[in-house]
Amino acid sequence: MKPFKVLQLLILTLLTSSIEAQLAKPRCDTACGDVQITYPFGIGRECSANEWYTINCNSSTPYLSALNNVEVFVLDINLATVTVNISVISVDCQNPVQHSHLILNTSYGNSPFLFSASNNILIVNGCGSAAIMENGTVVGGCSTTCGTTTNTGTDTDTNNCFGIGCCQTTIPHDLHSFTLNLTGMEKQDRDGTCSGSAFLVAADYAGEFSSQSNDNFAPISLSWNETFDENLIRCNETCGDVSIPYPFGIERSCSESDWFNVDCNSSTPYLSAFNNLEVLGFSLENETLTVNVPMFSDCENLVYNNSLNLNGSPFRFSGSYNILVVEGCGSAAIMYNGSVVSGCSTTCGNDIVIEKNNCFGIGCCQTMIPDYLRSFTFDLTGLKRQTGNKSCGSAFVVDMNLFIEGRISQQFVPVTLGWWLDPGLLIAACDWCQRYGGFCQHNYTEGGGWSRRCIYRERRNTESHTGVIEGVSISMGSLLLMVIVYVLYTINRKTKAR
Repeated sequence: MKPFKVLQLLILTLLTSSIEAQLAKPRCDTACGDVQITYPFGIGRECSANEWYTINCNSSTPYLSALNNVEVFVLDINLATVTVNISVISVDCQNPVQHSHLILNTSYGNSPFLFSASNNILIVNGCGSAAIMENGTVVGGCSTTCGTTTNTGTDTDTNNCFGIGCCQTTIPHDLHSFTLNLTGMEKQDRDGTCSGSAFLVAADYAGEFSSQSNDNFAPISLSWNETFDENLIRCNETCGDVSIPYPFGIERSCSESDWFNVDCNSSTPYLSAFNNLEVLGFSLENETLTVNVPMFSDCENLVYNNSLNLNGSPFRFSGSYNILVVEGCGSAAIMYNGSVVSGCSTTCGNDIVIEKNNCFGIGCCQTMIPDYLRSFTFDLTGLKRQTGNKSCGSAFVVDMNLFIEGRISQQFVPVTLGWWLDPGLLIAACDWCQRYGGFCQHNYTEGGGWSRRCIYRERRNTESHTGVIEGVSISMGSLLLMVIVYVLYTINRKTKAR
């Protein structure tokens, strides 16, 4: 390849490297084998824009079901083309005319696909001429010349196809259908018959394909003439003032599973898997969500289960952000599987006033809880009744920061939950994280699962280092671009001098 061409490709790569490809629909696979599948295409009808773009993935090989399950080689959303392996559309001296109209028209009707003008070429082998016609009008074609030693057989080199026994040409525009006409071929064989062929093939595969091979299929590039609303593949990621990060999602198709489904009602998010608990906020970085849990107290039954049971779910009570608070005189504890796992004691005097910022033993105490709890039991038998108001005291698990801020009520208490995902589900969650400028950090949790933290650059302690790295990268890119421009200028000047 010439240096000038290499530099052109390098510049093109630099200019297009930041373009972000369209995404697939939520909860849809984005690859079949080595082929990336992006919207409007999708694996299965529920993941595609319509029947025409439905991909069947069989043994890691993608097939376009609407076109009689032709194999898909490449999907290029930026160019709006798909390269498929279609029955050879070729002609030879025995069959000099061939129509393509049966290729793209199926039981679904007229397809949205067209034979791409920019990515296909017409190749003619033999001596003479051939044409490609649309509705009876010639729209492309080429001619060859031959000498006594010209090879016009099966060994024709399509990489050196420039008029001697072989020619190639582009087509002027995308075609719904076409006719190949080989009637201009000269008779070359000793028996008076001609030897030649013509076929349409994707330009990127032309050097690998011969119409005389035993393979009855050829790679063809198709474009499509439809546009699609990108909003159809995007999930609403806010409810009121609350951002909804993946693996959570509004509507079932946007969440990882039913556990992570969020209902948005009157601009307020609710976690539907737990009787629509109100969600106060999410932290993708800390992998937590804070919910409003009903406050429960029963002076007659001093041992009772916590109102929120997380057993069987991917959630747990966060030991890093929640505390156990006991209000009253005496002691209270949290029990798990019959054993005490957390608790604290208070002392009381006359006219005790409980202060949230001073909950350290006088009428109120607080302590940490373990990080693996999914359910637990409160034991308030150690609390004494107050003689004045006959109160039996209370105990509850609450988000520590919100408790200090006084953001609790008589009916609800804010609790922070952590979540974990199976290792196989972490990839999709990391894709969401990286799409919004973060990077993933995987941790094995105390509760026996995997946790994925999404850490954003601007929140890292290495912010200044990141800025330096990005600045150096930008400077290096600018320097490289200047070098390329200078080399191109030098080559162009030398070319003119010749």
